[in-house]
Amino acid sequence: MSQNRKITGILNLCIECHEREVQVKKRSLCLRCYSRIRKEVGIDLSIPTLPNQRREMDFIRNYFDHQDWVAQPATFRIGPHTYTPDFYDGKRRIFIEVAGTRQAYHAAKFKYVEFRTAYPNIPLEVREPDGSLVDEEGRICWAVKNNGKVK
Repeated sequence: MSQNRKITGILNLCIECHEREVQVKKRSLCLRCYSRIRKEVGIDLSIPTLPNQRREMDFIRNYFDHQDWVAQPATFRIGPHTYTPDFYDGKRRIFIEVAGTRQAYHAAKFKYVEFRTAYPNIPLEVREPDGSLVDEEGRICWAVKNNGKVK
């Protein structure tokens, strides 16, 4: 490790840009550098390995029309639990959670409620893989559309 990296590690500055505070501790990077590196070499959109990654890759393709987004941007402590939103949209300045199925949404719904209670000033949207908003207030329609028909 170079002397410069040792010094920035002690000062808690990003090891890439040496300007911003470390926000991704296990990599010693700020969010901007972490996002840039993941986009360059870390996320392969063509080879999803887990079902939830496939849903998130579909979401990226369907939703974002810009490059100002970060995957798994931060982890928040909510009592004894932690919560990591799937994306941060820097253009709209909002955290986004992708709920792939009705079961996944209902299993994690308590985290969304607790997050909004603990951090009322931080916006969070829950969306489906196609990019549409999940209606959290009313009845949720999780139907899969096929040629205009609901199956």
